[in-house]
Amino acid sequence: MTSVNLSLRLLRVGGRRGLLVVGLTAGAVAVCTALLLAAVAANVAFAGRADRDA
Repeated sequence: MTSVNLSLRLLRVGGRRGLLVVGLTAGAVAVCTALLLAAVAANVAFAGRADRDA
């Protein structure tokens, strides 16, 4: 049994609460990733602007 199959089986057995926990965790990871990408993009943009102004 692969780890993906095991994860899906445990998710099904966990019921509604398990699905809620997984959904909230996935949402939190998505939001944090988006914020990190926005911060990196802003840093690159500000550095480029500083190079052009200098």
